[in-house]
Amino acid sequence: MEFLPFVPEIKTEKWITVTLWAEKRDADRWEREGYPKVDGILKLYLAAPAICNYYNLETSLCRHFV
Repeated sequence: MEFLPFVPEIKTEKWITVTLWAEKRDADRWEREGYPKVDGILKLYLAAPAICNYYNLETSLCRHFV
């Protein structure tokens, strides 16, 4: 798993975080078991709810990210 946080220069702008998973089953397990716990903690500090979007990676240029 790779975790890529994109932190804005202006503090009031949104953060974007990308996670890359080698196996879909690992991402599914995280969504089921890990994310709800993290979301419960973060909710207290966020001005808006977290939004999750899912994408499939078609091509990889760097083996380290897969």
